[in-house]
Amino acid sequence: MTATPAPGNQNGSGAGHVHRIAFATPEAYGASLGDARLWTPFAHEVLRECGLPQRRPVVAGAAGTFPTLLVGEGDDRVVVKFFGPLFHGPQCAAIERELYALLARATDHDRGSAIPAPRMLATATLDAGSAWPWEVIVSTVMPGESLTAARVRGAVSPEDGVRIARFLADVTDRLAALTPGPDDAGVDALLADDTHWPSFLRQQARSVTARHRTWGDLPPHLIDQLDGWLDVETLIAEGMSVRALIHGDLTADHVFGASGRKGNHWTPAGLIDFGDARIGDRRYDLIPLFVDAFAGDPALLRAYLAAIGTDLTTGDFPRSMLALTVLHEFRVLERWLDEHPAARELPTIDALAMAMWG
Repeated sequence: MTATPAPGNQNGSGAGHVHRIAFATPEAYGASLGDARLWTPFAHEVLRECGLPQRRPVVAGAAGTFPTLLVGEGDDRVVVKFFGPLFHGPQCAAIERELYALLARATDHDRGSAIPAPRMLATATLDAGSAWPWEVIVSTVMPGESLTAARVRGAVSPEDGVRIARFLADVTDRLAALTPGPDDAGVDALLADDTHWPSFLRQQARSVTARHRTWGDLPPHLIDQLDGWLDVETLIAEGMSVRALIHGDLTADHVFGASGRKGNHWTPAGLIDFGDARIGDRRYDLIPLFVDAFAGDPALLRAYLAAIGTDLTTGDFPRSMLALTVLHEFRVLERWLDEHPAARELPTIDALAMAMWG
């Protein structure tokens, strides 16, 4: 095991043990995500090797793509997040490390406005050199609760929704202001070819029909129209004017905040989970925002678009947005269609674009 503290932390001196954590199937891996008992020994080993205090209790975070543990209690808690070889784990770990470092540099050197987010404390590698290496990031905890949890409690009012939309407009503007250039040091993963935006969109376009047939989210008559309808080169050209650093997965799970002292007015406080960050078309962030964080509410999308510092609605906005939606790497369209079942009966992709994004 190798471990590296973030600046200002003391590194552990022991060589550590080699751990092998492997899964026979993606389903077995998925079942492990909420298993705190499985991951606890490895979390404590990481903390020990990084020279960080041992903490209890250890609980699993909200199930996502990668195993995440909340270790400790109160203000003393830390997050230990494991990135394995599945689901582009090494790439996501590198991007998240670089994004945390970018935010820290902005704060330390006034390069730009920092955004409210956890702070990286240390990084480590479990079982380096094996077929199943695990990159690990230890960070501070974002106080409060996720927007998802707040909605389950019924704690978010319509007025809160508008406040959340405006907050996210401000945060994504500040994130865009931190967009690194080719001469910036320490952002190799963010600038890597496999996250380069035109290459990504072209790759997604080549597999768009097969992907949606596998997912079964669109009816067959609309899937059959996709290849002839998509104009990926025009989409790429349009996006160059709004190219910036984006979060990449702005769902309700990744927006944190808290209720006021009297239990009213849920106020957003920050963002978590930067493993999908990339430099690309800012409109791409609108998709998880609208479908998930805004729960498909067009009024909240309008509030967000009115508050950001860049006009994202130029050109044929509904067509461009649906193109980005069907090219999205995640299965984002099905939730909106499930809530608008009549849209499955629309005769054309253009009609669907107007129904969803018009």
